Amino acid sequence: VEVKPFIEPPSLVGFAENVTVSEDDAVTIVRNFGVSIDSGSPDASQRVGVAITTSDDRFFDQAPAMSQQGNLEFSVAPNVNGEVAVRISLSTEDPETGSTLVTGYNFTVAIEPVNDIPSFRVAAPILDTTAANGTGPLLTDA
Repeated sequence: VEVKPFIEPPSLVGFAENVTVSEDDAVTIVRNFGVSIDSGSPDASQRVGVAITTSDDRFFDQAPAMSQQGNLEFSVAPNVNGEVAVRISLSTEDPETGSTLVTGYNFTVAIEPVNDIPSFRVAAPILDTTAANGTGPLLTDA
């Protein structure tokens, strides 16, 4: 009797569900977002594919990416806030059957608004040489 190893779908060990950041945050690294990626195979050399998709890529300057150590990294687009759904798909191939085993994890990135300092730009003043009271030049807004 030959006993063949049973291949489980890959999994994200220690998956943390949702992430909240501020709209003006620089690169965000969520360490141990998934403590590690388990290939589901007793063979340590089994490769796991990681694909990440979002419901709206416009929320990100740098799309979410995940390291083999389970760190999640991304940067949000400037002055964008709201919630965006993210899906991590892990895939591996069963060497016995050739079929692809896929596991998906859904979470939300909440981007909170930031009260930015107001800014304004002064238009170049126009020199009006026909002042109403006849006292001389008058500076007015453009």
